[in-house]
Amino acid sequence: NMHKINSSSSALGLLKIIFKILSKKERLGLLRLLILNTFLGLLDVFSIASVIPVLNLFSDEKNAILLKNQLKDILFFSWVGNIEVQNLIIFISISAVFLVILASTYKIFITYQMNEYVHNVRSNLSVRILKNYLRKDYEESTIKNSADVSKVILSEVDQFIIHVFRPTTLMLSNAIILIL
Repeated sequence: NMHKINSSSSALGLLKIIFKILSKKERLGLLRLLILNTFLGLLDVFSIASVIPVLNLFSDEKNAILLKNQLKDILFFSWVGNIEVQNLIIFISISAVFLVILASTYKIFITYQMNEYVHNVRSNLSVRILKNYLRKDYEESTIKNSADVSKVILSEVDQFIIHVFRPTTLMLSNAIILIL
């Protein structure tokens, strides 16, 4: 019932309600989604951070020469000593653009996964509520119009998904990213 959900407005209270409502499989799906979102946050940080050195390289060629000298001392980047500064700037620029494109593509994938997960939770929750209704006494079931019951179930589930579940899931994902 939405009244119970509204009365428990704290984030912890919402999480408790959501975890009571979700099945074990859905809880695992939520955990998977949070892990994927955490990786997305880290990828976003790296992609944004990769643009700063590129801007620095374009501002002054001395910065590129300094970077080249620093990188060639690192084992993995020893090959940098053999290329020209202009090529290094192009390589780093292309790498930064690739990282931003990768992060954006992954964000599209995560958004799809999130929407699919929320849709599945919505469907499963509707089915569970309808099954509980159908298990009731026959006389009690016939008193109410089944079309009205279906409409109420879908309406309540949609309200829960739109106003509680989706925002709480996004809040959780962003909180994890913020902590990291």
